[in-house]
Amino acid sequence: MTTKNPKLTRAAGASLVLAPIGVLLGWAAMRLGGEGGGEPYWTIAHLIWLPGYLMLVVGFAGIHRTIGARSLAGRLLAGFALAFTLIGGAAVTAQMIVDLWNGFATATPAEMSAHSDQVTANPLVEAAVYSVVPSLLFLGLVILSIQAAALRRVPALTAVLVTAAIAIGAGEAAVELPYSGNMLLTAIVLWIALAPVGRRMLRQDEPASPETNAAPATVR
Repeated sequence: MTTKNPKLTRAAGASLVLAPIGVLLGWAAMRLGGEGGGEPYWTIAHLIWLPGYLMLVVGFAGIHRTIGARSLAGRLLAGFALAFTLIGGAAVTAQMIVDLWNGFATATPAEMSAHSDQVTANPLVEAAVYSVVPSLLFLGLVILSIQAAALRRVPALTAVLVTAAIAIGAGEAAVELPYSGNMLLTAIVLWIALAPVGRRMLRQDEPASPETNAAPATVR
């Protein structure tokens, strides 16, 4: 795989490998006692999730850079998917910050719950930080992975697994696994999907020749 900026490619590769691990470790902290606002695990979980989700955005921005769609429709699709990823990632970041603020501003889980209810009482805040806008991140991930696979920039299995992982997470409201296992399974499937792509990116060096530069970036 060749790109114009190998440093950015390697940063994206590291992010793809590490982001699902961050999601998994945050889940583990919540399971250890953070659910319902229990400290210090609530704060630990969110401090892990914050960079974890940011790395997910960075990693998929790297996948976007490999797509190199030639048609106008393809470029528009990739551009909208990247925009969804960035906007949704910003909303998830805001969610983590608000949750951390709720923890710092209160002394007990009951106070945290009441404080959180006050924050989300505003329907615009609820939609922007907790429900509608954060979902754009995961929509963007699915579109980027499918488009990259269709253009043979990543393996088809990557797109299948990313889509499955997002579906598992989104299906929590309908089918909740024991011990909040939906997020656990989501993180594991995401890691299986993204780690090979990330490792490939991490191995990239400077372009060897102008002829290689002319070819679209591909991750296999």
